[in-house]
Amino acid sequence: MAGSAATAAGFGPVEPYEYSADYLRGTLGYYNVDDDFGDFSEFYGDIEGERQYGKVLAFGGVGFFNNDDDDGVGLELGAGYYVTPNVLVGAQILSYSSDSDSGTDYAIFAQYEGQNGAIAISFNDPDDDEEFLVVSGEYMFSGQTSVYSAWYHEDDYNNLSVNFEHTAGATTYNLVVDIDDDNYRGALLYIDHQFNYRTRVFGAVGGARDSGFSGNFAAIGAGYKVADNLWLEGAVGRFDSDSNDGTVVAINLTYEIGKSKRVERRVTNSYRDIYEGIGYLAEF
Repeated sequence: MAGSAATAAGFGPVEPYEYSADYLRGTLGYYNVDDDFGDFSEFYGDIEGERQYGKVLAFGGVGFFNNDDDDGVGLELGAGYYVTPNVLVGAQILSYSSDSDSGTDYAIFAQYEGQNGAIAISFNDPDDDEEFLVVSGEYMFSGQTSVYSAWYHEDDYNNLSVNFEHTAGATTYNLVVDIDDDNYRGALLYIDHQFNYRTRVFGAVGGARDSGFSGNFAAIGAGYKVADNLWLEGAVGRFDSDSNDGTVVAINLTYEIGKSKRVERRVTNSYRDIYEGIGYLAEF
């Protein structure tokens, strides 16, 4: 009975390697913010990949950013081991350096992969900051509806992000909600419509509030498939808040093959694909 209940809930036995043995993603991006405080631009890029050797999953990535105030680079290396076809445990190290800061983050993680859902937990120990915990999860209610969630915990701080996704034909809807225990509340509605194999349009409206701040955001953009697995996107957005108003322009070139086998990475990418595409993180 226990096995049947687990399968019905979406956490039953699965094949050992549900996704492609190879995963590769690369991004080049640029955004510009023109607001009441002046003009700010940033150029950034990264590449990350995974490769499976039997029961061992190796992964790594490099990234950089350069803006008007700072520039830096980062390096991530890690590996995991499949204890069972459903359970992956591993460790990783992230080292970063910039004009204003540098450090190393050590992490261990474990995840469970089910038929329709997955969950992961990671313990992170930065050498220049507090230890923190991240719990990530995803669940597919059907072929059209999914939810992704991430909970970040420090001793005196918690943050919860949830991304609800629904696809109806050629249109995908995302509702992203972000809250923390410092009274921050944010929500973003994102809609993406694919006209054909090569062209799509997208837009978003959202807002954020906390005890001393309130603001709204809207953006519209388009994407063109330059080649297989390679998308060029551009967007323009407008934001206004209690103390600042402005415009953000974002351009991204993204190449991706396969799908990450790490639950935390898949959850992160579900937010990142939206935020970077519209330049949302530039202001909120």
